[in-house]
Amino acid sequence: MSWIAHHRVSEDLASQAQIALSDGYQQEAQALYGRAAHAENRALADLDLSKTRTLGISAVSAVSLYCKAAEFKLAEEVANQWLEFDSLPEFAKKQLRDLLEAIRSEEVPIQTDSNFSNIRDALRALVDSGDLPLVEKIDLPSREEQRLPIPSVFGHAKLGKFLATVDSTSKGLWRHQSLALEYAATGKNVVLSTGTASGKSLVFQAISLRLILEDPEARIMVFYPLKALAADQMASWKQAIEAVGLTEETIGMIHGGIRLDENRIKIIEKARIVLMTPDVCHAWFMRQ
Repeated sequence: MSWIAHHRVSEDLASQAQIALSDGYQQEAQALYGRAAHAENRALADLDLSKTRTLGISAVSAVSLYCKAAEFKLAEEVANQWLEFDSLPEFAKKQLRDLLEAIRSEEVPIQTDSNFSNIRDALRALVDSGDLPLVEKIDLPSREEQRLPIPSVFGHAKLGKFLATVDSTSKGLWRHQSLALEYAATGKNVVLSTGTASGKSLVFQAISLRLILEDPEARIMVFYPLKALAADQMASWKQAIEAVGLTEETIGMIHGGIRLDENRIKIIEKARIVLMTPDVCHAWFMRQ
């Protein structure tokens, strides 16, 4: 098997482990993390030593997985082995040293959200593996921005002021934002499919906040595919909630780290907007 094949096995096992952990099966999760670590270690053995960045990412991934599997001796062995490799990138050496320090201080987290430090490194690793040839390149010409005003039903009071002062709306909303809000205001379902960083979050935040402000009984559940993304967006939600005069208790987040059902129920009872990942929601509700 090639590096990419072993790595995909590792990713699949790690995903299964994350679901098991979210569902409260820690021993099963650790066993799956151990199998994922072994697969990632096999991927390392099949990797060309000239692909140093990919080596660094895979080495950190393998050690992290061994830690999550509570196989700390193997984690130390792999970390020390690759720290002796002179060509290993500095970012990987730093992360391996941090993991070793965590192991020795017994502060290793069992649960994390990804094998890689970030998506950019994961993509670079795939490209470096040589299994993703460039087939075609397309250059798209630039075009004039299209702006529209804030729909009147969203433009009043504190919500309108908030929308008018968000950095990207200094010249009005983007056309797709304004149209989406208009459709939502009529009670229609909206599917918004635009590029990254195009302001989709602002649209459903505005829809949610309007509903919360106008209906005291309204509750909102927002799904994000990853815990890390939900945590990142939490800051944006808190800023929006504060801007429209709602308290911080208006919003809460449920993830795999919140284990006990009673703790999750308290968040749902207290918060009017709840952020959650689909896997946690599914695993939790299926047990009820």
